[in-house]
Amino acid sequence: MEASHSGRKRVRREDGGGGGFNRTFQPPMDDETRARRRRELLEGRKRLPMYATRERLLRELEENETLIVVGETGSGKTTQIPQFAHEANLASGRVVACTQPRRVAAISVARRVAEETGTELGDLVGYAIRFEDVSSAATRIKFLTDGMLLRECMVDAELNKYGVVMIDEAHERTLQTDFLLGTIRGVQERRRGTDAPLKIVVMSATLEASSFSSFFHDAPVVYGRGRTFPVETFYVEEPEDDYLDAAMCAVCQINEDEEEGDVLVFLTGQEEIESLGRLLRARSKLANAASGVRRLHVVLLFAALPPEEQMRVFEPTPPGSRKIVLATNIAETSLTVPGVVFVVDPGVVKQNVYDPETGCDALKITAVSAVQARQRAGRAGRTQPGRCFRLYTRDAFEHDMPIVTVPEIQRTSLVGVVLYLKMLRIKGLSVLDFDFLDKPDGAAMTDALRQLYVLGAIDVDGEITEMGREMSPLPVEPQLARAMLEARRRGVVEEMATVAAMLSVERVFVGGSGGGKGQGQGQGRDGRDRDRPPPIASADETKMGDHVVLLRTYEAWARGGHRRRFCEEHGLNDRGMEFARDVRKQLLGVFRDRDRDRDR
Repeated sequence: MEASHSGRKRVRREDGGGGGFNRTFQPPMDDETRARRRRELLEGRKRLPMYATRERLLRELEENETLIVVGETGSGKTTQIPQFAHEANLASGRVVACTQPRRVAAISVARRVAEETGTELGDLVGYAIRFEDVSSAATRIKFLTDGMLLRECMVDAELNKYGVVMIDEAHERTLQTDFLLGTIRGVQERRRGTDAPLKIVVMSATLEASSFSSFFHDAPVVYGRGRTFPVETFYVEEPEDDYLDAAMCAVCQINEDEEEGDVLVFLTGQEEIESLGRLLRARSKLANAASGVRRLHVVLLFAALPPEEQMRVFEPTPPGSRKIVLATNIAETSLTVPGVVFVVDPGVVKQNVYDPETGCDALKITAVSAVQARQRAGRAGRTQPGRCFRLYTRDAFEHDMPIVTVPEIQRTSLVGVVLYLKMLRIKGLSVLDFDFLDKPDGAAMTDALRQLYVLGAIDVDGEITEMGREMSPLPVEPQLARAMLEARRRGVVEEMATVAAMLSVERVFVGGSGGGKGQGQGQGRDGRDRDRPPPIASADETKMGDHVVLLRTYEAWARGGHRRRFCEEHGLNDRGMEFARDVRKQLLGVFRDRDRDRDR
């Protein structure tokens, strides 16, 4: 879950603040240039498929309290429908909220809509993500992550500031999206018949809309015309032993044989993306410009990247180059990357799977569903006819892949979800009877209640305790939240914040460089053996476990001035360490805010 903080100052564009989001400053435009830009944006809006359905959408929204909208990625549903609702005053002077499953989508869409409306980001149009709220009292269109809206429910269970709530990318069926659907349906039912009814729009990029319609009492479905071009699909003849190597070969072959157009490669996570990125950059340096082969402009896209680096995917491709975007499934539907004509799909995804019997999470690489595979292929046909190169056989696609993705709520830990439900304090609300789109496993719900009781978050009657109320606002898993509260009581909250931050990093140690465990063994950048620096953690500290090693690793990196060279010498992931630094700062900021509020 994500945290919001009361009394947070609005982050304005001119101050460059906001969690490190680097906004690009443009030179001031004169009146003529500004008017021309507005005309261009308006013409662009009118060409979007969703613009053609504007009148029907507004009519359906006026006549119904809930509407399901199906439109392919790139159709304009995310940027246009919130504007339609605001312009028609469907929110009755209140705010139009549009949720996104990912931070980068909330930021990029808000920037675009602010530009289209000709307003400063944070005025009419704003956004809210964890630790960053770029909005004001004047904001009437607000893009925010699912977790942020769920957090607002804890402060105001009726969400009275909102007149319209739009749930975007609902087809992804993330844990928080499914949870939000059940929560928001309850809000709508409680506000029905009052002078401030709530309208809901559920937006999906796939045709699987019947379940959403049924969940909202047979709500009408509007299908938006797509704006896709034909995509030619290719399969391998035999299964690939190494899909990462196959992906590199596919990119090089595309660059040598195909006409202009950028390439989007789907991979499972940061380690694979960075590894392939290094290999492709090295290959590109060896390319002979006189041979006519374009240089590769490699861009990375995954959740742990700082927002300013995520925005690089939207930058124009340098002349004489071909952009290669290496991305996780964040690029399946949340973002439309301009210029992509070719897609390379290994057919795998990394999913978090929880076993209630062992109480352990595990990240497993599994086959994508057929629905996901079609979404990936469709990314190649947004601006012109494209090609999708599937690194698996046609037989595997037709017979081995699951048809749809298993909803996250049926395969992950529900401890955080149950704690949130306990915090809502809604009369008659039963955790076990909560309205989910798909019911989670009963054993997982029982396990969540058991863990919360062990943590002291609920009592023997299942009622939330004072400890549970203190744990809930913290933007970490309940187990870490409980540890941080105990650490504050014992006077070691900074050390615990460091451990929690380091545990939030997908990969601290770089394989093949650091020898693991922060022991500072490996090779230099040139691949030659060198004098190894002394171990970061002592032998005794290493025996105490990974948490102590992570703490000592961060402390040594901080003493060394947070330098990249230190990371190279000790086999640490520089980007991961910077991410941990930001998370640690934010966690300690939450405690400072809470202590300040308590002292008032």
